[in-house]
Amino acid sequence: MPLEPFLSSVARHYFDERGADIASLCFVFPSKRSLTFFRHYLSELASDTPIFAPRMLTISQLIEELYPQLKILDKTALLFELYEAYREVRAEQDKQGTAGETGGAGEQVESFDDFIYWGNIILQDFDTCDRYLVNIRHLYNNLGDFKELADDFSHLTQEMRESIQSFWGSIPSLGDRHKDLEDGHKQRFLSFWRTLGPLYEAFNKRISEKNYTYEGHLYRLIAEHLNDVVNRLSKGTYFVFVGLFDISPPEYQLFTLLRGEGIAEFCWDKAVKIVQDKQHPAHELLEDLIKSFGQVKGPWDDSSAPCLPESVKVIHAASLMAQVKGLPILLEQAEVSQANDHPTTAIILPDEGLLLPTASSIPEDFQHINISLGYPLNRTPIALLLKRWIKLLEFVSRRSDETTLPSDQLLGLLSERLISDYTPEASELIKAIRGRKRFFYPREELLSACKPTPLIHLLFSSIPSGSTLLDRIQEVLEYLATAEDNLPSLRTEERQEEVRDNTEEEKERLSDFDLEFIYHYLRLVKRLKGLPSPYIQSLHLSTLGHLLEEMVSTVTIPFEGDPLRGIQVMGLLETRSLHLENMIYLSAQEGVLPPSKYKSTLIPFTLRRGFGLPIGGTDDIGQDYTFFQSISRAKHLIFVVAPADAQRAGGEESRYINLLRYVYGVHIETQTLQLTSERQAFGAISKPKDEEVRRHLQEYLTPGGRTLSPSSLITYLSCPLRFYYESIKGLREEQDPTILLQSNDFGTILHDTMQAIYAELGESKISKEMLSGILDDRNKISNIIQAKYRELFKLDKGKKPLSGLALIYCQMVETYARSILTFDKELTPFFYWESEQEHTATFQIKDGQVVHFKGKIDRVDEVHGRIRVVDYKTGKASLRLEEWDMLRKSDNKAILQTLLYCAFLSQAKGSSTDHNDQCISNRLYPAIYQLKSKGGLMTSNDSFDPLVKLPFEGGKSTAQPYSEVEEVFQAFMTEVLTELFDFEKPFEQTTDNDACRYCPFALSCGRSLKRS
Repeated sequence: MPLEPFLSSVARHYFDERGADIASLCFVFPSKRSLTFFRHYLSELASDTPIFAPRMLTISQLIEELYPQLKILDKTALLFELYEAYREVRAEQDKQGTAGETGGAGEQVESFDDFIYWGNIILQDFDTCDRYLVNIRHLYNNLGDFKELADDFSHLTQEMRESIQSFWGSIPSLGDRHKDLEDGHKQRFLSFWRTLGPLYEAFNKRISEKNYTYEGHLYRLIAEHLNDVVNRLSKGTYFVFVGLFDISPPEYQLFTLLRGEGIAEFCWDKAVKIVQDKQHPAHELLEDLIKSFGQVKGPWDDSSAPCLPESVKVIHAASLMAQVKGLPILLEQAEVSQANDHPTTAIILPDEGLLLPTASSIPEDFQHINISLGYPLNRTPIALLLKRWIKLLEFVSRRSDETTLPSDQLLGLLSERLISDYTPEASELIKAIRGRKRFFYPREELLSACKPTPLIHLLFSSIPSGSTLLDRIQEVLEYLATAEDNLPSLRTEERQEEVRDNTEEEKERLSDFDLEFIYHYLRLVKRLKGLPSPYIQSLHLSTLGHLLEEMVSTVTIPFEGDPLRGIQVMGLLETRSLHLENMIYLSAQEGVLPPSKYKSTLIPFTLRRGFGLPIGGTDDIGQDYTFFQSISRAKHLIFVVAPADAQRAGGEESRYINLLRYVYGVHIETQTLQLTSERQAFGAISKPKDEEVRRHLQEYLTPGGRTLSPSSLITYLSCPLRFYYESIKGLREEQDPTILLQSNDFGTILHDTMQAIYAELGESKISKEMLSGILDDRNKISNIIQAKYRELFKLDKGKKPLSGLALIYCQMVETYARSILTFDKELTPFFYWESEQEHTATFQIKDGQVVHFKGKIDRVDEVHGRIRVVDYKTGKASLRLEEWDMLRKSDNKAILQTLLYCAFLSQAKGSSTDHNDQCISNRLYPAIYQLKSKGGLMTSNDSFDPLVKLPFEGGKSTAQPYSEVEEVFQAFMTEVLTELFDFEKPFEQTTDNDACRYCPFALSCGRSLKRS
């Protein structure tokens, strides 16, 4: 049987010993949660004999009570005070001439924008140094000397310098030994480190005069004025410190004095495995604490008591979310009763981001859940929306042109739920942005399209300064909260219930969660606006965004619940001194359990260790004690290990698991979490040709109705189901604007360029001189390409130069165009007939009806008596068809397309003759200008032959006129089209998975493949 919970045994001990006199004691705990459970255990003991409850505090509350005259400032306010102190110190150094020695007299002080990053780190270092009573002057003097030594190579000879540089490469400080001193760069660098000591003194003097402080400095003040502090305590107060372990130096001094005065006693929990392990540092540390402060005798003082769980399981989950979705299984394995409301089970989340998924994954049968963790504000929908918006504004502010907005970021922002729900025009804007095919969208055009929509104007109107951004954020928050009459008076921060008019049209409301998140964010913005600092008004937009993000990251939104009923969902620190029967640790992988505590600091590792500052990692004994204490009375312990994730720590098991398994010999059962889904596996998908589909297909058989294109027929051969989605239902893949030129746009510009070049030459005989003249003109082709680029992307002609990236793409197109012209020059003389001209044709199906086609032919010319029907291909294309049955394969789609073009011309020209009175239809040859692939025009210009090789009677493929294969091709088309217009045959999913690789419908068909 597991031991009685530590807090329960302490409550029982003092209730039995003191009875009603327990009210004269003051109990001090490591956390609010442990205080709450102690009160619960005490109330159960006193259920039959009512007593007055004793005073109960957390250790942090006790520290704050010892200096009630000082107010703890929040981090943001401290940052502004620190910057003011920094300006004072630099000004004083300049006045005394020290700045002249270490950076130049009159040197301009950094702006707050430049200071904010370092300021946060400095505040953190000050707080840590105060908690550990480090001598600030000695530390920062050592730090300055350390930096000077680390950057000083003046003792090296020139030969030694050259030798080091030849191995390590260029190191600025290894250059001329006098150059740095002459330039003053090194001294300015060192002056910053020399400033930190005086800055600490000036900063604390400044805030103390205003009766402000920060938590770390409060600890130092208590240590420096111990006797005065203790004398201010209420007479007759007797303290009982329960369950502490990780004691800071000021706490140690306070406890020593209280113990010496005979007004304190201590209950240390020794029934913890690592404390019983004499090889672990925790054993020696707790023994020292007991030696210094004594130990109240009780069950918790038994160093031989069993303190490991009865059963331990390690369960490997497929993903971070899978471990959460598997909670019903985990609770069942831990034998957690749904009918038991007593707090017997804890789910511990080292990763607080899993809070909402965890809460939603606990089965509804568990009616009571208590969440002690606050949900991080920076992970809420409103915070993510505003972060995305501020990133967009920062991006725009860095550009010289603020009249346009990046389309990709616009689409992401407009797709946010909180915007789309309250902006009906959002979907139309998204369509308009995608339709423009421009990476930057005009701001004016965006605003003019949404005149009646206030939210769009709030988000996308110009914001000239940081202070304006704060006002705008407040307006956005208030608009979202009040747009549907959800929150009538956020301006006064009074959240009241509103009685809605029953006759009013029902509107979609924000969820209670959304309203709570908006309320907390709005409070934060008002807090920042209310700070009495002149720098708020002058902050750069990116700095203010960073500052706001820092503030948001410190805010958690508390959840309300009964802490003494049902399943307990908590963080690691909340487990201190708590003992429940079932402990489930999610994300039990190394780096998460225990969490890595390395933080940004200006104090190097060696100095931190030398001055006794914490260095985190495996040296954090406090983390180890908290974990092993939490499991010491558990019946069931379950670890869930998630796999590696790109954004988080890897999937290696926590070292605590290995410690239990290999050092303490605990039998650990290892399992894999298997989640089953009720969703049926995808079967083959088919769509019947119902009445609506038949009417649609019938229009292709009607003169003047719809027409099929070569590309749509190719789609049908590749996958009939895709043809159904695209050609029948009109579904298309949405193309988001991107800064990169898409392959289809690249091909469009090339096609239009070649058409423009040959159109200028006219339908005439093309000579070598004509093409040489175009190739020799450095600007002609380039100007045509740039004009076509502007035309495609609807850019104003000549108003603004193209961007550098656009010019690079134009140069790439020019390379292709020049390759084509160079190849054509070797074919001269030839006759250019046409390009990009539209043609129509009909094909008969077996019942005698005809199907109407229409398409544009890239180019038609006459070379050495052959009339070539040319198709330009910038991608992969085959020029050889081995068998006619292979024409259905997607690899041969370019050949099918050129044969269709030949059929178009053959039907259009009929028996007509050319200028030499020769029949045109008999001399049509399909040709493909394959440009990029191996063996293509650009890689094998001399040997490249664009004529398509078609199957011949002898089995060998060779170039043939269309008239020779027309009968076979017509039979092929009849077979395919008869199948397409067979109303009894449904549109079926292709069996060729390769055809799904780039299909936009692959995911919905259950064939989502990785694109190579």
